[in-house]
Amino acid sequence: AFAVFQTIATHGATDWEYFRADDFGSGSFLAVANQRSNSGRYDIDSAIYRWNGTAFAAFQAIPT
Repeated sequence: AFAVFQTIATHGATDWEYFRADDFGSGSFLAVANQRSNSGRYDIDSAIYRWNGTAFAAFQAIPT
C-alpha cells in the first residue's frame, strides 16, 4: 500500500512526469501538465516542481 507523502494542487491535470536534470545543479523535478482552470478556461499554466530535500516546491510556471 502507498502512503500519501505530499499533495500538489493542480488544474485539470492530464499528465505528470518525473525527471532529473543536471543542467540545474543536479536535481529531481516533477512536471505537471494542467489543462483547464476551475472556471473551465484553457489558458492555464503548467508547472515544474523541484525537490528541495523534503518536498517538491514550485520551480517554474509554463504557459500552456
